[in-house]
Amino acid sequence: MNIRFLLFGLIFLIIASCATQKKTKSKLKNVSFLYNPSISQVKFKHKIFHITDTTSVLKIHLNSDDLLIKADDKSKKARVLIKYRIYLDNNKLDFYDSLSTIYNIDFSQKKQIDIDIPLKLKPKAYFFMFTIKDLYRNIKTEEYFLTDKTSKFTKDNFIATSKNNYIKFDNIVKQNDSLHIIYKRQKVDSFFVYYFKNSFKQASLPFSISLVKAQFLTPDSIYKFANNDTSYISFEKEGFYEILADTSQNKGITFFNFGDNFPYIKTPTEMLNPIVYLTSQTEFKKYKQMPNKKIAVDEFWLKTSKNANSAKGLIRVFYNRVKFANIYFTSYKEGWKTDRGMIYIIYGAPSVINKSNKIERWIYSSQNSMMQFTFINKPNIYTDNNFELEHNESYSIFWYKAIDTWRNGRIFYVTQ
Repeated sequence: MNIRFLLFGLIFLIIASCATQKKTKSKLKNVSFLYNPSISQVKFKHKIFHITDTTSVLKIHLNSDDLLIKADDKSKKARVLIKYRIYLDNNKLDFYDSLSTIYNIDFSQKKQIDIDIPLKLKPKAYFFMFTIKDLYRNIKTEEYFLTDKTSKFTKDNFIATSKNNYIKFDNIVKQNDSLHIIYKRQKVDSFFVYYFKNSFKQASLPFSISLVKAQFLTPDSIYKFANNDTSYISFEKEGFYEILADTSQNKGITFFNFGDNFPYIKTPTEMLNPIVYLTSQTEFKKYKQMPNKKIAVDEFWLKTSKNANSAKGLIRVFYNRVKFANIYFTSYKEGWKTDRGMIYIIYGAPSVINKSNKIERWIYSSQNSMMQFTFINKPNIYTDNNFELEHNESYSIFWYKAIDTWRNGRIFYVTQ
């Protein structure tokens, strides 16, 4: 047995069995690289698709531009190690299965390739610890994800393809996208679409007692489309679209249209919204009411930085954090609106992340202080990527120190 993975399993068992940091006596694995874009990692996409009660497939998409290719007169090859460990998604994280395989991939005929790995999964919920490594470059990526097979109607029972027959590996769509939905668990003549406007608010401040909870609203519209080889769904309006095979189940696959720029921040309105974390309610209301949002954004950053040159540095770092918050933490709302997104934007990437299927603990530490944030995984019918912060009034001092730093024209970092 691979000793490294055995240690990972023990670590995750320890995390899952501990309710608070005080009860955690063992040293946990630092996975802060998960949300650190400065660390070189292998880029790839993945999707699990449940086909029957006992068979599933893990689809992995690789692009030659993201790997080191060794070429000769006959071939262009990459060498990739793929391995995973599967645990039951329960409090004990019981071990279920594992795999470790080296793939020699020939990209001489095409730049992109999909690898299908068959899985024998029973009707249970699972937690994957997944690693993919470019053996020629000696860099890797680790990911952790959930899949629920307890129902025939959850998201991984569906797969979407474009008109060019490319698989849609994520759930972010644009206005001009059209997708064909494949569902093999049972015969259905039509799919139902629940459309919701994007009306979710940003996260509550970490010391706030009055919390913003997930607002599961009545759909703004409901319609259906035929389940056949020529049917496609489009996403013309911003908001999110829940696609159901059976309306009595209230489970399906969801796609989110957050605008054609997402996850990037380009328009004045997109730039204005995240500064809500840096302002008082009165101040932010004043900026929101200004008819020219570009003037509002310029006024805020010039007032904050005191001059145009220093404003450029603040703007670059702040909106770069907003972008990566959107990439890492988007759930049923944009990543910058989530609890993890809020903390990431203000404080930056944490020094340490201890992660399991149920929690993430973020630790910011320096020579003089340490602050810990605990996020609880609360998946809902729309997403598995919903982690809610355990709020605490003691966070106020650390929060206002960071905000004062930003508002005095300096980027807030926690130096280690």
